[in-house]
Parts: sequence; C-alpha cells; structure tokens
Amino acid sequence: LLDNRPERIAIDTEGTGLEWIRGHYPFLLQISYKEGESLCIPLCRVFWPEYTDEEYTKIMAQVKDLLEDETVKKVLHNSKFDMHMLRNIGINVRGVDHDTILLAYVVDENMQSKSLDDCVIRWVPEMAGYSNELQTQYNKSRMMDIPRDILLRYSGGDSDATLRLFNK
Repeated sequence: LLDNRPERIAIDTEGTGLEWIRGHYPFLLQISYKEGESLCIPLCRVFWPEYTDEEYTKIMAQVKDLLEDETVKKVLHNSKFDMHMLRNIGINVRGVDHDTILLAYVVDENMQSKSLDDCVIRWVPEMAGYSNELQTQYNKSRMMDIPRDILLRYSGGDSDATLRLFNK
C-alpha cells in the first residue's frame, strides 16, 4: 500500500477497551482498500509477541506514514473513536473523507441504532451476520482476550463492511 497508495481506504481499530479517554489504546488496525479484502496490522507487541523490536518499529512507521498521508482518503465508522485511539499511540489520522455513521444520520435520522452491524444489515445485507460469532460469544470490551483467529475474521470484516457501506 505504501508503494502504490490507493485513492481511498476504510480503517477500523480494535482496542484494549471502549473508552479512549481512559488511556485505552488500539492493538489492531484493519485497512480495506477494495471490497472483500482486509489487512489486519498489529499495533501492540503484547498481543503479537513474535514481532521483534525492529519489525514492530518498521510496522508503526509504515502505519503512521499511510494514515497521516492526506492524499489517501480515509473512511471510518464512528471516526472520533478510532481517531482518538490512534492518537493515543502517536498517530494523527489525516485525510478523513467520510464517516459512515454520519452518512447514516443523513440518510435516515430516525433509524434507532446506527451501529456498524445495524447499518450493514440495512444497506449491505450480503455481509449481515459477519460479526455474529464474536458478538454472541465474547465481551467486546476485552478484545485482547479473544482468540486471534476469531478476532482477525471479525476485525477484517469491520473495515470491509465500512468500505462496502460507504460504497453503497
């Protein structure tokens, strides 16, 4: 992605908790640049101890470079949360183009919930249920406790769903 930067990416984070203001931080970043594909990038050595200091430093520099590049448009769902979480680790997201939660308000301000799941059910029904396994079996406020294979399927789905939702 750094060598051939896409025009637009959808991003999402998974964090150590649901309250960015209480010092929680992201440990996983998901990026989708085309529908059906997602990159899940580790942001925390505690969750990915197999990375060396050198590898982790390189990953963080690459993530910062991409997310702070204003020429690459970013799409998020509830951007304030992810932007604050990323700011907690020194990444200031630039080039935010759209927030799909705000677009949902524009389309239907009377919709009760504008969660990513609810928006996907309504506007991207082919992806409805992608998060069911995680939602029914695990506590989302303790994401680091979720087995990695389940977490990666769910997380990659979040950025893919955000991109598809934006495209709709």
